[in-house]
Order: sequence, then C-alpha cells, then structure tokens
Amino acid sequence: MYYDSKKDYAKTRITEYLISQFSVKLTKTNFRCVSGTHEDKKPSMSYDSSRYKVHCFSCNADYDIFDLYAIKNNLTPNSKEVFEGVYNWLGISIDKPKSDNSFLQEKNTIDSLTNYRQFFNEAQKNIADPDCVKYLNKRGISTETAKKYGLGYVSDWQSPKGLLKNKNLPKSPRVIIPTSDCSYATRDIRSEDKLNDKEKKYSKTKEGSVNIFNVEALKQQLPCFVTEGEFDALSFLELGYNAVSLGSASNTRSFLKKIKELSNNCSLITVLDTDESGIKAVSALQEGLAEISNLNPNINFFIPDNFCGTYKDANEFLVKDKIGFKNEIKKALSSLEDWISTEVQAKLEETEIEKSDYLNETVSNKISDFRAYINASKDDKVFSTGFDNLDNILGGGLYDGLYIIGAISSLGKTTFAIQIADHLSSQGHDVLYISLEMSRYEIMAKSISRHTLLLCQNNYPKSKYGPKSQIGIMQGRLYDAYSSDDRQIIYDAGEKYKEESKRLWIYEVFDDLVIDNRYSNNNFNNKQNVDNTNIKERPSIESLIKNHQKYTNNYPVVIIDYLQIITPTSEKLTEKQSTDQIVKRLKQISRDFKIPILAISSLNRESYKNPISMQSFKESGGIEYSADVLVGLQLKAVENKDDGKTNSNFNVEIEKKKEPREVELKVLKNRRGQSGKKIDFYYYPKYNYFTDKHIF
Repeated sequence: MYYDSKKDYAKTRITEYLISQFSVKLTKTNFRCVSGTHEDKKPSMSYDSSRYKVHCFSCNADYDIFDLYAIKNNLTPNSKEVFEGVYNWLGISIDKPKSDNSFLQEKNTIDSLTNYRQFFNEAQKNIADPDCVKYLNKRGISTETAKKYGLGYVSDWQSPKGLLKNKNLPKSPRVIIPTSDCSYATRDIRSEDKLNDKEKKYSKTKEGSVNIFNVEALKQQLPCFVTEGEFDALSFLELGYNAVSLGSASNTRSFLKKIKELSNNCSLITVLDTDESGIKAVSALQEGLAEISNLNPNINFFIPDNFCGTYKDANEFLVKDKIGFKNEIKKALSSLEDWISTEVQAKLEETEIEKSDYLNETVSNKISDFRAYINASKDDKVFSTGFDNLDNILGGGLYDGLYIIGAISSLGKTTFAIQIADHLSSQGHDVLYISLEMSRYEIMAKSISRHTLLLCQNNYPKSKYGPKSQIGIMQGRLYDAYSSDDRQIIYDAGEKYKEESKRLWIYEVFDDLVIDNRYSNNNFNNKQNVDNTNIKERPSIESLIKNHQKYTNNYPVVIIDYLQIITPTSEKLTEKQSTDQIVKRLKQISRDFKIPILAISSLNRESYKNPISMQSFKESGGIEYSADVLVGLQLKAVENKDDGKTNSNFNVEIEKKKEPREVELKVLKNRRGQSGKKIDFYYYPKYNYFTDKHIF
C-alpha cells in the first residue's frame, strides 16, 4: 500500500479505536480526556469527525489514531513502533507495494487485509435502532432474522474506500451486511425520493471484495436457494429456508469455485434477478453447475421456471405477496424432489416437521393444553405440615416446589423440619430426609424425645424424672438409673415413633453429596485418587429420589439438612455461585418430579442480633429468587412489635436460655399466598418439640 494514503486511511478508523480501547461512547456530549494528564471531572474531550481527531478543551490536547495508540501503549509519538502497531491492529499490510503509483494494487490490499469484525460487532449493537427496524420491516425482514445473520446498523456511515479519495465524504444511515470478516455490503435506509442522483447511485455499496453472503448454508444438508442480492437471500431465511447470495451477478465464478470445494450433499435452487445481468448469470451458473454435477453426484441443482413471476427479485416478491412467495418456494422444493438424494429429502422433511412443531408452540395453540393442565391439577397432592397456622398461610400445605427454612444456630430449624417429616410419614406420605450433618440415630432420638414429652403430657402422670432429652435417650449407661416408669416411657415413645415413621427414610451422607448425576464426574476428593468407577457411585439427590421411586413406586417429599453442606458443582465456583447453582437445580428437580423439596439453610452472622429478612440467608441471591417459599425462624424478642425493627434490649444468649423459647416463624416469600405473615411458636429444645401452645 502507498504509505501516505495508508496513513490517511488509518486515521479514518479512529472511532473504532476509541470505542474498543478507551471504552468511549461517542455521543453528542463530551467524554473524559484520554491523556491522563488531568483529572477532568467535567468531561472536556470531543471527537472532531471533519479532522478524524479528538480534542480536549481543558488541556488543549489534539490526537489522531496514532497519538492514541502511543498513549495506550506508552510509546514515543510518531515512532516506527506506533505506526506498525496501528497498521497491525487494523490488519493492513505494512509493506510498500512494488509499484508506488498503482492505486488498484493499494485498493486490493485494503480490501483483502482489512478485518472488519470489530466494526461489525459495534454495528450489530445498533440493529434495534427505530430507523433501522422501520427499514427492515419495509423489506419484510424481522429484527430477529437480522440479528441471527449478523446484520448491523450505522447512522453516520462513510465508505472506507471513498475516504481514500475524499476526506469530506458525506455520511449516510446504512444497514451493514457482513459477507466475510474482510467484506460487507451496505444499504442506505433513506427513501429513494429523498436521495439525489449521486446518492441513489451509491445507495448500495460493497466494501472489500465481493463475497458470498451466508456461505455456511452450502455446508448444510438442506436444499439451498441461490439469490443475487443479500436481501433476496434474507427473504428466504426470514421464512426459515436455506439461502445464499452471490452479492453480484458477476460473482458466479467465485460461487462455482466454492461449490467445487464442497464434500457434502448440496442441492441448489437458483432464483436470480429477472433483469438482463441476472439472466446471463443464470445461464453461466447452469453451465458451471452442470459440469460440476457430472463430476460430483452429491451436487444437484434446479432452476425454476419464472420463479419471481412479475416481480424483479425475491425480496420484492416477499414484500408484495408473502403468501404467493411461500407457495412458490414449496412448489420449487416439490419440483426438486426428483433431483435430490433420499438423505436430503429426509433432512428436508425433518426440518419441516421441526418448523411445524415450533410454530405450534404459540400460546394460542396451547390453550387446550392449559385447560387439560388445570383439570389434571385437581389430583395434585397437598401435604400438611402438621402446623395448622402454617398450612393456612401456604394454601393448605406443601405443594411441588422449593421451600427453604432458615434460622440462626440452636433455634430448632432441624427439629422443626424433623417434626414436619414425622407428621408427613404419619399421614401416609413417603419422606426422604437427607442429613448431611447429623446421624440417623441422633435424628431418631430427637423424635423419640418429643414423644416422651407428649406421652407424659397426655397419657401418663408425670413421674419423678418426666420426659427424656435426646441425650437421655441415646446414652445407654443412664438406663440403669432410670425407674421402670421412665424406661417404659422411652419404650412406649419408641413404639409410637415406630408406627409414625413407617414412611420415613433417613439418608445420612457424611461424604460428598451432589445435586444430580450431571456433576458426578467432577473430581470431588482431592485427598485421594478416585477412578471413574468410584465417581459413578457418588450419591446425588436426583439418584436418591429415582432409587426411592424404583422400589416404592412413589416419589417422596424431600427434606435436606442442610443447604450449605451440599458439595459445590465445581471447585472453581465461588460460594455464592455454587449456592445459586445448587438452589436453581433443586427447584428444577422439584418441578421435574413434582414433589416438595424443603431445604434448611444457615444464616449470616448479622442475623444473630437482627430480625430475619431475605438478606439474612447466606449467599442469598439464588435463595431469594429461586425459592417458591422462604421462611425464617427468629426469637420473638429480636423485633419490636410496633415498627418491626431491632429491639435495642435484645440479648440472644438470654433468650436462648429460656424454656420454652418464644419463636416466630416469618414468611418472607410465598408464591402461593401472602408474604410477611408471622406465626408464634413455643420451642422446647430439651425435648425437640414445636407447638403453638404453652404446655408447662
């Protein structure tokens, strides 16, 4: 490339460099000075499009793209490294051509080496601009199709080629259509009646060499329509069919070369423009494709007779007669059947089925399914928690979905969950209690302790020793000192629990527990080498549910104690990311199996002295948004009754020593009912019992 014009061309690309390297948003307002020599609290730099420079009105700096590159990379201005760096960034040659006076050689160098990918990325961000959308709609193309095929929009576009000849080239609003990383087509979106003769002449332009638009379509097994203009190809793509564009009727040689290089089945339907150049191109394509087809039986082609009828091209056909355009497409595909292979026909039929299935997914078509869903929901199970006040707030009890309960330590969240599990089992519902911290026998002792309290309260006069604690039940060495009445109470409580727990399974997991089998191949134990066989045996919540259903033919209510101990899905995730992913997956599992999942969650340290809220939950982002129901247990004294704020006289340690403890259940989120409701409980920690009545 000739040096001076190469330098001039590089300067025209300053806006791309500002946006990508300095994160500058080029608007009508000023932006902060990029010099770094002053604080510039009130932005004082602006872009001068007439000079391709930025100017700071505070420090009087005046920079072109080479100056900006020097600042960004801490290089000496106007040095060789600066010029080479800018040219390399732009992807243009830094060598002089052998013929200094050859403009054509210079032009070809720019066309073939300039990489516009960054420009495309910026242009694609503007595709939803109202003026652009209006133009696309006028051409029958949706914004979704435009996005899918990489179209963009620039409101003040200038031709890079034109700028080499005329630095004062006028700007125009253009749709940008990438045809390769180094080439694109543009369309002026203004109405033709608003353009002068010169603007009309250049309303359609190409930058870089002429290339095939959507060339990847040739590699698919589907029939492919071959058009002349990009918007003609987009017309077929808009309706879900395969299409490419030559970019120009004179580009047939390049197109035929790409066809020769194909190794896959390719069936082509040629529908070029009906003008003189289009007719000549069809003739050239027919001759070339016939020759290729004779050598390669995988290449089939078909040229419909008068496809566009009275319309000049496919896009005009789409805009003026969409139904007729669809019918003509189907007619062409039907005519092609005798020419294409069985495999391609099968692929085409499969695509049509997929398309039909997709179109059937509209909400309008799902009304009958919706009514069937409502009718089937009559049989949905609602599981009572055993706490009437809570059931009323939850709309009758537990439905399929994710329920999360949180509390500070020693406030009975595990006891509360176990009491719900025992009640569900007593009502004939299968329950899978997954304990990651407490042993099966510890949990059983809690329930038996509760039953000793209930027996003493309802069935027996109080003995000298009364009901027994969890520790009093678990430690066999104490039994010799118990009276016969005490031993009888423990035995009877065990029998009561035996009857109550017939549908309860307690699964204790002291190693790693994952959410589902998709994560079972992660490296979950860094302390020892584990082969793939062992990894497959790793327990997962999903596998436990499936295993239960396999042997009982029932899906259980699942209770997880507790959330933060579930193994992260990846060691690379932060605690918050891991919790978010686990909670989302738990919710999905509850939907997949149509079961309630109740997970216990710990809280952050701030919650020990403040009323419980959504922010109290550890890493609460995923918990807050994914849970269907979120409830918290708190000591009643923590919150002022009048304003709900923290009680200044609250002392958590004093309140924990009370027997019973006065506890509130606070409903923080409830998809099926009201949030903000509170329920009062008395919690007897020694005997592992929650009740809404003061029993002694």
